Amino acid sequence: MSGDGLAGLDAPRRAWAEEAWRHVTGDRLRDLIIGLVDIPSPTGDEGPLATHIADILKASGCRAAVQPLDDRHANAWARPPATEPAPTSCCTRRSTP
Repeated sequence: MSGDGLAGLDAPRRAWAEEAWRHVTGDRLRDLIIGLVDIPSPTGDEGPLATHIADILKASGCRAAVQPLDDRHANAWARPPATEPAPTSCCTRRSTP
């Protein structure tokens, strides 16, 4: 990604985003999406999906973990190495009507 999509980022964040985009491919996106939708995660039972997301993030070099909320609910969180100490969160809990 380049151009206006990164407007407003300071130099370190722009460099990080440009480096991240170099790793995005159609095949990788397809594999990630298939992995996510293959895991049943009905509202209230997101734990396995959170574990899967944390595992993907760890394999990508992030410091990642699962934050259990109870025996079935969980969130995944990660800190990309370049952003320590501030976390970037990825929540898997959602509400449906």
